Amino acid sequence: MRIMRRLRTYAGLWSIVAGLGLGMVFLAAAAPRTINAIQDRALHRTIAEAPYTARDATLTADVVDFVAGQPWPSTETMLEYTRAELPAAVGRLVSREWGSIRSRPSVIAGTGIGRVPDGLTPRVRILQQTDVDQAVTIVEGRLPQSARGPRDVEPTGNEVIEIMAADTVAQSLGLEVGQDYRVTADQGGELTAKLVGLFAPKDLADPTWEADTELLRSGLIAEPGRPGDQRLRLSATVVTDALGIEVLKLAPNRWVLASTSRFRIDEPQLTAGQTGELYDAVARLRTSKLAFNAKLGTGLDDLMTGFQRQAAAVRALLAVVGAGIGGMALGLLALAARLAVDRRAAEFQLLRARGAARHRVAGRLAGE
Repeated sequence: MRIMRRLRTYAGLWSIVAGLGLGMVFLAAAAPRTINAIQDRALHRTIAEAPYTARDATLTADVVDFVAGQPWPSTETMLEYTRAELPAAVGRLVSREWGSIRSRPSVIAGTGIGRVPDGLTPRVRILQQTDVDQAVTIVEGRLPQSARGPRDVEPTGNEVIEIMAADTVAQSLGLEVGQDYRVTADQGGELTAKLVGLFAPKDLADPTWEADTELLRSGLIAEPGRPGDQRLRLSATVVTDALGIEVLKLAPNRWVLASTSRFRIDEPQLTAGQTGELYDAVARLRTSKLAFNAKLGTGLDDLMTGFQRQAAAVRALLAVVGAGIGGMALGLLALAARLAVDRRAAEFQLLRARGAARHRVAGRLAGE
């Protein structure tokens, strides 16, 4: 009861001491968590704002890298093999994945085809990609449904596949639904492509469209020629189905096929403390011998290195600021304690005059 009575008597002084003490405890407890949360948000923003070439892990197998006689894998098989080769630190962060097979740009010719800007017929890549049908709205016609053709035979050039194109691409190139077009590759591949549908993307911001901008709008490519005398022609990408791409796989060298597996990292799952582990995992993947001699393309390791440098600089600055704030708080706490002692100097002198030992006086203060 005596302690409580003394606390009420000097409530103002002890309130100052208590407030400063609680503030220091809060600062010591909350600062690490606050810093970690800020770092995590900065890391998530760094990855989210990076282009797909940096934030995604993309594994590409080109026809020139294939072992002679090795069968060309389907998009699903390529995804399965490459997914299995991802280190755990990368694999557990994957939120979406895409598999695709595409040809080199080939000349397309037929009724109504435009020849702008320099009088040359356009070039198109033929693409088959997983889940692209889920990302589009058919505005005219239907999805490609190519007929199953013979396997393991020499192509004759009379093969027919079905394709679809973005409505914007069809308008630029002069393509019409229901028309047959002749597609000829520089390396000797030939086939007939029947345009059966036009599509529009359901969401322009969908990362499905990031890897090939010419899926949604045509571009321009320069034909080889003398410097200053190059001619331009339109280029675009058209989409076929799995059976359609099988026709090109009969002669992959003629179409210069390439298979790609692209894995999207889900940044909210990644914390600043995992950046070192992710960097090491990507470094191991770069030096590993991958299925189908695939090559890794990503900038995740560079993103992690850059973030770690920035985080180290910020931590050093925060340490200086934290030390300054902590020192100031300790100084204020010492001043408050000194004030409490000075205000009670007469009480302590009276206790000592009555024979109280120093440790008894200190014990009373400690009790309070």
